[in-house]
Amino acid sequence: MLEKLPHKNLFYFGFIVVFIFIGLSYWQLTRYQEDKQIIDSIDSKENINEITVSDLYDANNKYEEFTKVQLTENIEDIELARTWYLRSRVHNGENGYHLISLYRTNLDEYFLINNGWVPLNKNANKTFLYKNPFFRGRLLNYDIRGLDKMIYLFWSIYFE
Repeated sequence: MLEKLPHKNLFYFGFIVVFIFIGLSYWQLTRYQEDKQIIDSIDSKENINEITVSDLYDANNKYEEFTKVQLTENIEDIELARTWYLRSRVHNGENGYHLISLYRTNLDEYFLINNGWVPLNKNANKTFLYKNPFFRGRLLNYDIRGLDKMIYLFWSIYFE
């Protein structure tokens, strides 16, 4: 019967397109559910936990991703090791970068701070020099391959 149809190639093409759209709609639905789960997870972690930098390196770390934290360690023992720009981004039609800072404690423990998006015309060396930084934000877990055990619990604290 299909051999006698004049446009059987169009039929097959249409059949494939329908399955592609069904697959895309399923993907959109599951992605929406994942995003909603992440947002609910962020909203449920509103209490600020006081931690030390050593807690970030603890293998039995009880702090989950997106938990609000504040460093309680001696802030004077934490020094800025390096600052750099990461990934060019456009925000509200203006070019800029994410400013990342690496801090070091007197025990040679390191942690990253994402200072957020900075316009391209700002000088990071003058903009983000804090005499007494206040470390409060949310924990994010970065999956860093190749560094294995050294940085497998490398968390970052976002300023709020």
